Amino acid sequence: MKQIFAYENIEQYQNNIQPTQYFIEKLEIYRQLLEKEYELHDIPKAIVWTSEEIATNIFSTVPIPAYTNKDIIYMNPNLEEWRQLFLRQLEGLQHVEIEEYYKTISNDHIFCILAHELTHHSDLFLDEFDDDRLDSIWFEEGMCEYLSKN
Repeated sequence: MKQIFAYENIEQYQNNIQPTQYFIEKLEIYRQLLEKEYELHDIPKAIVWTSEEIATNIFSTVPIPAYTNKDIIYMNPNLEEWRQLFLRQLEGLQHVEIEEYYKTISNDHIFCILAHELTHHSDLFLDEFDDDRLDSIWFEEGMCEYLSKN
């Protein structure tokens, strides 16, 4: 899997290289688990590491800066940007406990998002096999969420 870096300047790259390296190393272990236990045969061609702005406004209009588009994963490794994204989703409503939780999420939480995206590439999900089933996306999303937490 290629690791592609797409940032506007060298400072963004430098600010994100340490968490990105952490995610790459941890994802390799998770990839091996998926290959051994969960029918991951064709891994994505690349992960594009980028900022929230570029992920959601240049490469796509998906409002979340982690997604899979065909055989490429787009991922924002910046913990603070993720914290701010989660807080914005509260839309100004006061939820002290939720706000405190979002303010304390760690890189391990963000890794689960990345692992979720890789799990979508497993051959266990039937919609990928061009059969008559078109409604198993919720099963797939649930399994991607569950397995990524392991």
